[in-house]
Order: sequence, then structure tokens, then C-alpha cells
Amino acid sequence: MLTIIIVVWPASMALAEVEEMTVTARRIEESMQTVPVSITALDRSTLENAGVRTLSETTQLVPNLTFEAGENGRRAAPTLRGIGLIDSRGFDNAVGVFIDGVYVGGRASQNVRLLDIERVEVIRGPQSALYGRNTFAGAINYVSSRPSEAFESSVEAIAAEDGRYELQASIKGPLFGNLSGGLSAAWTDDDGMFDNAGPVANEKNSIGGGDSTSVAGNLRYQPSDAVDIMFSAFYAEERLDSTPMYVVPNNCGELDPNKVFPDAPNNLPSYDRNLPAYRCSKISEARPNKFSLSPEAYSFDSETTRLALDMNFTLGDMALQSITAWTKNENNSKLDLDRTQTGEPYYGIYDSAAYVPPIVTFNPGTSTVGGVIPLNVYFGIPGQDQDYFSQELRLVSSQEEAFRWSTGLYYFDQTNMDATDLGIDAGPAMEALGLPLNEIIFMLASDLGNGSWLGLENPILPVEAFNDGSELATVILTKSTATQYSAFGSVEYDFTNRVTGTAELRYTYEERTLDNVFDIFFGSPSDNFEDDWSFWDPRFTLRFQANDDLMVYGSIAKGTRSGGQNGAIADPNFVSYEEESNWTYELGTKTEWLDRQLQVNVAAFYIDWSDAQFRERIPSGSGFLTITRNSTGITSYGFELEVLANPFEGFTVGGNVGYADSTF
Repeated sequence: MLTIIIVVWPASMALAEVEEMTVTARRIEESMQTVPVSITALDRSTLENAGVRTLSETTQLVPNLTFEAGENGRRAAPTLRGIGLIDSRGFDNAVGVFIDGVYVGGRASQNVRLLDIERVEVIRGPQSALYGRNTFAGAINYVSSRPSEAFESSVEAIAAEDGRYELQASIKGPLFGNLSGGLSAAWTDDDGMFDNAGPVANEKNSIGGGDSTSVAGNLRYQPSDAVDIMFSAFYAEERLDSTPMYVVPNNCGELDPNKVFPDAPNNLPSYDRNLPAYRCSKISEARPNKFSLSPEAYSFDSETTRLALDMNFTLGDMALQSITAWTKNENNSKLDLDRTQTGEPYYGIYDSAAYVPPIVTFNPGTSTVGGVIPLNVYFGIPGQDQDYFSQELRLVSSQEEAFRWSTGLYYFDQTNMDATDLGIDAGPAMEALGLPLNEIIFMLASDLGNGSWLGLENPILPVEAFNDGSELATVILTKSTATQYSAFGSVEYDFTNRVTGTAELRYTYEERTLDNVFDIFFGSPSDNFEDDWSFWDPRFTLRFQANDDLMVYGSIAKGTRSGGQNGAIADPNFVSYEEESNWTYELGTKTEWLDRQLQVNVAAFYIDWSDAQFRERIPSGSGFLTITRNSTGITSYGFELEVLANPFEGFTVGGNVGYADSTF
């Protein structure tokens, strides 16, 4: 991965040397050039000049950081040094995201609009000893701008092609007495750049856009130099259009009943690898930039609320910090499963003499089975209702002594309701036939070509799924909880005025529960599971400050990502999987040249990854399951190189290179 960014500032703002940046990567204020970790810090001016507005857009500025957001663009899964999320439906990333020290749980609430951000810190390598909460590969820390005695305000407006409009504004400053505050908001409306042509496009004749509204505010109380209390609130809602996609017919040969998967249950058929048709040919009916999706569908609808209370007290030579936070996110989708506005002809009229699926109750009509009818199918993958609460206490010694220490306690609790929804718009078709909705329409599995949809041999869709398309029926509902307790600490000692050693350690105990509330397809065989894990995460660092312009460091760190549970599966033998861990060995140097007009930072790493969590498709019962479970070890090595220069006043140029090579 190679990134080169060029930014130009007005001469009145420029410095002849690279400006020193203060970071809090180790939860204390330090110069970025002296902190012994591989870190990229992006200040507000860099973010604004590069047009960065969300987490996913920071990848262009940070080496060895990639970002996968899923089909809808908001299932956040950052990856550092090639270590990321392997279960796209999971809640625990390998890279922890923090806003002002608060862990942001889940994925839907992470890639939100950046509002009044002072800087973004991307810290590579395991941070479990210091940050905890699944910082298995690293951490991304948003640092908000705090209100002060100085009054500040800003307004930004953007108008672009394809009906895109943005507005962002912020204001902050003193209120009265020892109280200050800030308020910021952003609004986006985007029609999308892809045409959505079809007979029922109506007013929504384009897709690929969406709209969002975000509001953030804070109140800061400073009655003395020893007390600093800030309350923060954030609210965001967002709705994104359908992803511009369409379905093309199968072009990879037919299933051969005489060929089966090795060890497959019930002699499941497979493709005949000996036939030329098995190798997929040219995609048929390709329609670039010509889409025809239902205007009722959308890829993502989310609402996020976050509250936090950050209290800081100076106790003699020590500092005590308490951070209390609560986050709630509700998100869902309504995907146009067949990717057409009129639906696909895979449905027929139920007849009382036909097969009746045993798990639902029908009110049979008197109609006979006739020809197939095209209906729109909507799928919600998945709808989520997530609540997160955390409490952290941290006590830090004076940073002016040769021996320094810190200690703390952490509590985290999360509850997730995960619903898979299905809706089949039967209203128009049934009205045209003069029939009520309870004359059930069902999918004809035999008309789907290569076997039945969802891998089922019989039409087994729930009655509730057939309606006028306005509401989706929940067909799978899973509830999961996680509760975590941690104790952590660190010691640091200056052996000389140039050599410093640091040791950090965190103990974590976590409990998880899983309740498959119901599953309309498979029932609920996997119910009320409980698991717990405990683990230690250390980190050892040695730093050598050769002179004011050269620092060399080495570190050994262990990172752990919690174990978990496979929700909504039909086989209780594969519910749980264990935690995974890695030991990362890192050497780095941070240098400044030419009277600090040139900054060059390099870090090399080797990762030994054990019990890696991977998605795997396995035979089970009458079919296959895709589950997460632990596999064998993985190794990875690579480096990061970052260069930043001010060759002359008013001009700044920067570039970075990241490389990672993994062996599975």
C-alpha cells in the first residue's frame, strides 16, 4: 500500500520546520516523536485539506490501514497490518475505535461523520495492555476539540453534481462562570450518481446516495486548576440508498446429481469439475450503470445516541480520571433481494391440497395452483438494536519523576438484539387477482433453477413475510450479551536520561451469553448458551533517545481478541469459539533532519498469531453451516515508512508506505 499526500497552507500559517504534535496514544500527553509506538496522527488542518470526513477516508493518509465497510458502506471493519474482522456480521473488530477514550462498540456506529475533531490517532500493533476491548491489532482514537475561554465558530457548505449538498457548522466558547460549551452539526443530502430506471421508479430515479444528520454538543466545567469535568452528547441518523447492484444469470454450469461434495451429508450435488461449463464463461446480460431496483428498498438506516462524562481531578502529584459512557445504536436494512423493481416470477398461489410447511399456520384459500407470479422480495441483514455501557477509573502518578506508574479498573457491558427480516410484497399481485393476502403465496423452489432458495427443499416461508411490502417480518432473532471486567497497570523507569523501560499488564475476565430467541427456518435448537474467558495481556518497551532528533525503540506486546458465539445456527456443537491472541515484535526509529524541516519515521514488525478466528463452511445435519471457529497459527511481517517535510514556508509534502506479508 502506497499513499502520497500533498497539502499546501497559506504562508501566514506555515512553519519552516515540521510542527511538533502532541498525542495521547499512551493515555498521557507526549510528543509524537518520542512516544515508542508506531503511530500516525492527523490534525484538524490535515483532515480538512485532505477532505476526510469519516473513518474510512483516513485510509489514504495512514500506512497499513485498510477499511472494509460492507455493501452498505457502514459496517465498519478497519484493518491494521493485515489483521481485521473475519466475520462480517460480528461485533468485535480487531482494531478498537475510541472517541475521547470511550470504546465504540459495534460496527454500525463507528464510521460516523467527524464533528469538531482536533485530531485522529491511528496506533498500530496490539494495544490490549493499555486500551483493552479488542485492540488486538491496534487502536484508532478520535480526540475531540474541547471548549475553552476562546470563542470559535465555523461554517462550511458544499454543493456538487448529482444532487449532493452538505452543510457543517460549529460554535464553542465560554458560557458563564467556569462553564464553557460547544455545539456542532452536519447535514448531507445526496441523490446518488447511478440511474435507477424502471416502470415504478417514481420520484426515486437514482441510487447510490443517501442523507444524514449529526449533532454533537459538550459542556465543560472547570471550577479550579484541579478539576476538569466535561459532559458530551452525540446523535446521528443516516439512511443510505440501495447499493447499485443487479443479478445476472448463472454462467457456471449446472449441478450434477451424480457428483457430490466429499463427506457431504445427504449426497448434496456439486458442480461437475470435469465439464467445460464448470469454468465460468463471460457474464451474460451485463448492464453497466443501468439499474432497476425497487424504490422502497434501502441498504442502511441507522440511529446512534452517545453520552459520556469525563471527570479529571488533580490529587497532589497524582491525576485521577473517570470516564462513564453509554451508547445506543439501532440499524436495519431493506435490501431488494432480486434487484428488480417488478420482482421475479418465483411464487405461486397456495392450494389446500398442496404441501403445507409444518412450522407455520395457514388459512388456506380455495384457489388452485396456477402460474408463477413476480413479486418483490426484501431482506434485512441484519437489523440490530445495540446498547453499550462502560466505566473506567485511572490513577496516574506524576510524570516528572524518573519512576512513573499508572493503574486502573474497567467495566464494560453490551446487549445486542440481532434480527434477520424478510418481506414479500404480495399486495399488488393479490389485488390484481382479486384475492386477499391470506390466500398465501409461497416460493416455488422447483422454479429456482439450481435448487431451492436458502438451501431448503420445500417452500417454508412464514405467513407474516407476505404483506404489502411496508413492513418486514423477523424470521431470525438472536440476543447476545457481553460483560467484561479488567484491571490494568504500568510502570516506567528512566535508567538514564536517554534510556527508558516500560512494562504494562492487563487482566481481563469476560462473560458472554447467547439466546437464539427464535428461528422460523430451523427452530431454536441452540438456546441460552453461556461462556467465559480470562486472559493476561502484557507489553514491554525499551526506548533510547540518542539525541533531540533521533529516538530508537523496541517492544514486545501481546494482543487478545475475545472469544465469541455463533448465533442463529442449527447445530449446538459449533456455538462457541475461543479467544485468539498474537505476539507482536516491533523495532522502530523516529528521526528529524535539516533543522527539523524533514521528519522520517520507520517501524518494522513480526506477528505470531495463535488460534486465529476464521469463517469456515462445514457439513452439518442435512446441509452446510458457515461458522466462526479457531484455526492454526499465522505469521506476518512488514514495515511502515512515513515522511513529512516543509521544504520551504507555505508548502508541506508528506508520503507513506506500508507493507505486510502474511503466511496462513
